[in-house]
Amino acid sequence: MKYIIFVFYFLFLAKSSILAQKSPVFTLVIDAGHGGKDPGKPRSKANLLDEKEINLLISLKLGSMIEHHYENVKVVYTRKTDEYVSLQDRVDITNRYKADCFLSIHGNSSRKKHIYGTQTHIHDQKSWKTNILAEQIDSALQHKAQRVSLGIQDHKDRKQHLFLLKKLTMPSVLVETGFLSHKADEVFLNSEQGQKLITNSLFRAFKNYLDKIKFHSVVRPQLVYKIQITASHKKIPLENELFDPLGVTVEEHFLPEKNDLFPFKYTIGHETEKKAVDKLLDWVRQRGFEQAFIITMRK
Repeated sequence: MKYIIFVFYFLFLAKSSILAQKSPVFTLVIDAGHGGKDPGKPRSKANLLDEKEINLLISLKLGSMIEHHYENVKVVYTRKTDEYVSLQDRVDITNRYKADCFLSIHGNSSRKKHIYGTQTHIHDQKSWKTNILAEQIDSALQHKAQRVSLGIQDHKDRKQHLFLLKKLTMPSVLVETGFLSHKADEVFLNSEQGQKLITNSLFRAFKNYLDKIKFHSVVRPQLVYKIQITASHKKIPLENELFDPLGVTVEEHFLPEKNDLFPFKYTIGHETEKKAVDKLLDWVRQRGFEQAFIITMRK
């Protein structure tokens, strides 16, 4: 009888240990402001984007970056296409997923065309987590994206409530990434480089936020794409004329594996985006390395 009890106790401890090791999931809702019939601030020129389009591009890029880096962060989007989503629907989506955090991305506008810069909005000062997220966003936009900040505002500063921030109970921030009524800000937010700087800043802010609230985030192993040119059973000197058509630095990797007769691998490139490595592969094959292919390696 004692033996049976011991076995059950051991199984209970083992199961408890497995459950304890399972990382908690953090749910972030990313809300791309406006959409569909609601353009937000309309474009000033035909070759530029409406606010709704800029908001969506930044939202999707940010979400993709977070998903790529964190295993235990679930990203939920209030919209992933150019569709109209009411404010109440955005609240309902966020509550349905029991979000741990809500971030709404917008562009700003003013009748005063000379005003520019970012603004970070919260409902009030009561939530310490909301305050931390807002502070990290404001800081990252200033120091990483080098944007002028107009500060963090709550409903008392604005003298009005923002529906989303008032209705949601989890840490919630609405960020205005720039004034689309200002010529330079509009050009910046329409540019790929500008969107990249904003996205990277928001990612940095989110990362710092997780650290500040002591959430145990699980970082995905970071992989890079390379082009394997050839493999050999013995070392090939890197200055060998075989590599001359490339005119770039070739790397050697010794990767002995069972039954692999060619453990010496020779590669070029160090790309983090699939589109970039696809272009590189075409370039390599045009130079005579028709059997080259893409591989991934850890950084």
